[in-house]
This record gives sequence, C-alpha cells and structure tokens, in this order.
Amino acid sequence: MKAERRHDLKTNTLATTIVELPNFWKLHGTKILFALVALVAIALLVQYRMQSRADASVRALQGLSAAHERINQLRSPMLLMRQPAAVIDEIRANSELADAALTDVLTLSPDSKIKAEALVARGDLNLLLAHIPSLPEATTRPALQKALSNEEYLKRAQDAYSQVLGNTQYLEHRASAITAHFGMAAIYEDRAEWKDAEVEYRKILDDKTAPRVLQLLAQRRVLDELPAMQASPLLGSTTAPAVSSSTTQATTAPAK
Repeated sequence: MKAERRHDLKTNTLATTIVELPNFWKLHGTKILFALVALVAIALLVQYRMQSRADASVRALQGLSAAHERINQLRSPMLLMRQPAAVIDEIRANSELADAALTDVLTLSPDSKIKAEALVARGDLNLLLAHIPSLPEATTRPALQKALSNEEYLKRAQDAYSQVLGNTQYLEHRASAITAHFGMAAIYEDRAEWKDAEVEYRKILDDKTAPRVLQLLAQRRVLDELPAMQASPLLGSTTAPAVSSSTTQATTAPAK
C-alpha cells in the first residue's frame, strides 16, 4: 500500500508540474530568456575582445618590423651615393613610413614592451635623421633640404627616449631602457653637453641587468671617448646611437 501511495504522489506531483509549466513560463519565461541571451552576449563579447587584442598585437609587431626595415634603409651607406633628388625622396619616404608605422604600433598595441620598443625606434629614427648630413646642393636648392633642422630631430628623439625613461611600465623592459640611455647620451654628445652624456652612460654602468658588453661600451665612452671629444670638439658625435635598439634587444634578456 505504501508503495502504491508513493507512486500515486509522484504521479500527482508530475501531473501538477506539467499542468503548471505553461503558467510558469508565462510568468518567468521572458526573464529566463533575457538572462540566457545576456550570458551568450557576454561570452561573445569576451571572445571578441580577446581576439581583437590578439589581432592588435600581431598588427603592432608587423608595424614595428616595418618601421625597423625603413630605419635600416636610412642607415644604408649607399643612400648618399644617389642623385640628390633621389636621396631626399628616399629619406622623406622612409622616415614618413617608419614614423607612421610606429604611430600605429603605439595606438594598436596593448603590450607595454612593444610600446617601449616603438618609442626607442622613434628615438633612433629621429637621431639618425639628425645625423644624416645635409646635401651640399641644399644651400641653393631648398627642395633638397631635410624636412626639419638637426636640432628639431634631436628634440623629437629626446622626447621619445624620455617617454621610455619616464614611465615605470616601460622601465621594466630593460633592453629598451638601456637603449634609451645610449640614445640620450648621443644627443647630449651632439650638443656638447658632456656631463649629461656621462650621467647617461653611468646609469648603464650602474644597471646590474645590463649585459657586460654594453657596460664595457659605456665605460669606454666615459673613460676614453668623452674626454677625447671634449679636448677636440670637432670630433663630436656624428653617428647614430652608440647602440641601436636591435643591438640591445639581441644582447639583453627580455624582462619577465
């Protein structure tokens, strides 16, 4: 009897549930459906953001690579062996494309390491443009002059390096920070500001994360080359940064 009674109770409960289900759905169906739609939307939004972030990182890396390629073309010793008009056209084209690519990197990338590298590359680009000699023909043909004066390029380079050295997030990436110190030192050498240049080199010497080869380079600049340049001001810095970003990236372990 008890078994039959339990069976009857279960049957009645199931029947009641089936009967009341339409009413329950009428009362709460919209809320349940809305909650399910919201959950699906959130999941899709998270997935979209993750994918967008990954795509942005890929595009940023591609842009950084393109910028380095343009900068390396400006370093080519063959550049100044062409006709004056062709030289200026190539300088302008490569510098504009490199700068545009770096702007995209800084806009797109969510990664502080990539941004630090882009800022260093921008500093290297402008320092290199300051060091490219003016064409003799430019004195009589304004169209062959560089877009900016050497000092204006130096100011742009200094601003880029300073952004790396003034931001704690970027300072965590020691390869970029060390390159920025070398770049700043080169700028001070161009201006014959020897004490400031020495300060930058000594920051590298004091950096325990800096590779030994770069510390030795900084030491040589402090002990030998800076004193020589001070004694003979005409021997001031006339080259690109003592260490380029590609060099430090290869010799400094990535920051964790």
